[in-house]
Amino acid sequence: MITSIDELVNLVNIAGEEERERFRMEKIAASVVQEVALHADEYLRIVVVVNKSVTPEELSLFGNDSSSRVRGWLAMRRATPAETLKKLAIDEDLTVRHQVALNKKCPLEVLSILADDDLEMVRSAARTAIASRHAG
Repeated sequence: MITSIDELVNLVNIAGEEERERFRMEKIAASVVQEVALHADEYLRIVVVVNKSVTPEELSLFGNDSSSRVRGWLAMRRATPAETLKKLAIDEDLTVRHQVALNKKCPLEVLSILADDDLEMVRSAARTAIASRHAG
């Protein structure tokens, strides 16, 4: 378990392919997740968002992140809570909204919002997701 932000930073800084896989899967203490959510380092925040052990509640801490890259990774996570996806569905960044529409766990309610998006790419992804759910 990663129990301190220093340990996480060290892992990120020395990471080769094997270590990268470790911090994608290894449990991160809740206190570290909370600290990273407020950390200035965008890459460190992304590392935590993509970590498979981070809980939906912890993921929601990143819903208002200043970085569209962090929000985009968050939008792709299947574990991201519905309320956070709903917030990201009206994000100013089109890539974030598009990632929400592509999320296989995105609720139909959120996809309906995205189906009326200003941008065709987002509308199309949302409408395709809605149609595939009704077909399956």
